[in-house]
Amino acid sequence: MNTGAEPRSLGHWSLDPRMMELQSSAACRRNHGRRPHEDSTYEQVLASIHPDDRDRVRKAIRRAFEEGEDYEEQYRAILPSGEVRNILARGRLQQPSNGGAPQLAGTTLDVTGGASGRGEPEQTILEAAGEGIYGLNASGRVTFVNPAAQRMVGREAFEMIGKRMHDEIHHSRPGGSPYPASECPLHATLREGVVHRSGEEVFWRADGSSFAVSYTATPTIEDGEITGAVVTFTDITSRKRAEEGLRDREERLHIATEAAQLGIWELDLSTNEAPVRSERHDRIFGYEKPVENWSLQIFLDHVHPEDRQRV
Repeated sequence: MNTGAEPRSLGHWSLDPRMMELQSSAACRRNHGRRPHEDSTYEQVLASIHPDDRDRVRKAIRRAFEEGEDYEEQYRAILPSGEVRNILARGRLQQPSNGGAPQLAGTTLDVTGGASGRGEPEQTILEAAGEGIYGLNASGRVTFVNPAAQRMVGREAFEMIGKRMHDEIHHSRPGGSPYPASECPLHATLREGVVHRSGEEVFWRADGSSFAVSYTATPTIEDGEITGAVVTFTDITSRKRAEEGLRDREERLHIATEAAQLGIWELDLSTNEAPVRSERHDRIFGYEKPVENWSLQIFLDHVHPEDRQRV
């Protein structure tokens, strides 16, 4: 049933302490009542916060810069329409790779209707999901990472937000050779705006180990433009081990039957066909190559007439 409520919106942002310049995603701007492609300054964001919450937010940001505290505040944003939204904002100081001044980077989540006051919001789908989920902007930089993804790759969200995810977890092939971003199917999603699915890839953890994954990359499109992508992935290590174990058992059975000169077959009684047979089975009946559509009748044709009825 459609209740008319908009889905929760998770946005990302970064704030330069020197000029107080704000960089924010479309979702972040939307949370404060601005259009997705409309610029939003730090002062404009503060002006959109409820007057009773504004000073608390400003002081929390100052403490984050001056004392290195993690920033986490829930406040009310007043939209131009007069609508009030509850916003949960989180951030942490990050040191840019170019050696510049630390920046405060984090996320905003629209929790309207979830929790009241300053309590924690109800558990979101992202937080509850068992598969890893992360978002990319149009440049391939991380906008959000859910808890499952953080656990699987061994990194916290603040370590990845704003960085190129390919460089963090998808930089090498299974054998360890470099994996150029230009060859990565995930980036094809950003270039072409098409859904991409991979049955088997490798992601890399913070400790240098890797694990097998299957993933789906879905583009996000606003006003006809590709604005990023959402990637969901699952650790398939256990499944691969099971498949490898099955192949190993099949190989051992093949070796054993060949050594014993045994033919193996399986008959489907509903069709009288035997689609599953070992290689030696058909050779026992004098065929150099496997026979297509082997059936019960073909088998009986090879049985001596005096034995056929008994068989």
